[in-house]
Formats: sequence, C-alpha cells, structure tokens
Amino acid sequence: MAWTEHRDAMLASTTAARAAAKANPETVARMRAWSRSPANPIYDPIVRAKAVAVARERECLKKIRGGNGAPMPVPQLLLASRLCWTTEYKATNPVKQRRKRADPMRGDNRKSRQFYMLDIAEPTLKIALEVDGHSHSTKARRQSDARKDAALTAWGWRVLRFTNRRVMTDLETVVAEVMACVSSTSRPKPATTSPMGS
Repeated sequence: MAWTEHRDAMLASTTAARAAAKANPETVARMRAWSRSPANPIYDPIVRAKAVAVARERECLKKIRGGNGAPMPVPQLLLASRLCWTTEYKATNPVKQRRKRADPMRGDNRKSRQFYMLDIAEPTLKIALEVDGHSHSTKARRQSDARKDAALTAWGWRVLRFTNRRVMTDLETVVAEVMACVSSTSRPKPATTSPMGS
C-alpha cells in the first residue's frame, strides 16, 4: 500500500469515527464514563503494571506516546514515517549553565530552559519539525512557540512549523519544503584521516 493510500485510509477512518461519535452522543458519553470508572481494568494496579511491562518488553512505549504523554497525532506519525526521522527528540542547550539560586529582588527568578522536546528531528543537521494542532492557535501558545523557536535557533537548530491540516492534505509539498531545508543546510564535515589535513 502506497503512503498516499495509507494516509487517505487513516483520514477516512478518523473522519468516519468522528461522524459516528456525532451521530450517537449517548455512546460517546457511555464510553467516556466507563473509561473513567473503576470498572475499567486499567485502573487495577496489577493490570496496569502488566500492561507497562509488556509495552516495555516490546519497546513500544516510546513509539506510541507523543508529547506530554498523549498518543502521537496522526499527522506527526505520517510526516515522521515519510521522512524516517526521529520523533519526540530531546534537544538540549549546548551551553551548560550553573544552577544558581534565584534572587527575586533582582527579578531573575525565571530559569532558562535546558531542553525542548521536538515533534520530529534530524539531530545531525539540527533540523526540527513541529506539527501543530488547533491548540497552537491560542495567543499564549503562539508566544510559547515563539520562545521555543528563538531558543532552538540560538542553539543552532532550524525550526519548521506545519499545521496538522497541511500535513494531512498536502504532505508532498511539506516534504518538499523539508528537503529544500535539508539541501540548504550545511552538513558537518567529516573528520579527515589524511596526513595532509583538509
């Protein structure tokens, strides 16, 4: 199955599920109530421990979890699988800062970030891809994203942001933009073993 067919199938199933939920809100309410009730077996500590152990054994915990512990969104999965890049990459501040006690009298009680989680990354080229859903449209979230982009740029990363809708509807153009960024990024020169040097 080609990736476009796979994308279309995933989009159709998501759309069908949403349509079914809207058509029968009683079922949605009943499932939501059951998932939060003590009758749900995942709240049993033994069942939960077994589920975590099996997931760790199969090495799928990192793969099935997205940012903030939520399942990874479909657009992020599609783009990452199309590029074969790392997901949920931890970009760290290259400048190690000493921890100092904050002095509220001087107004320096805000700590600088030592790392950011990236939706999709190519660490060798330092290219970060952020796939943003509707929650990124709020003013506070846009400001937070701008701070994140500024910090990553200062750390030497190139940041590209795409909306979920754009990834789902125009994946080829998104991939072309990413590849243009890759080709314009200077690659690190490999160390030479020649006695003449470079």
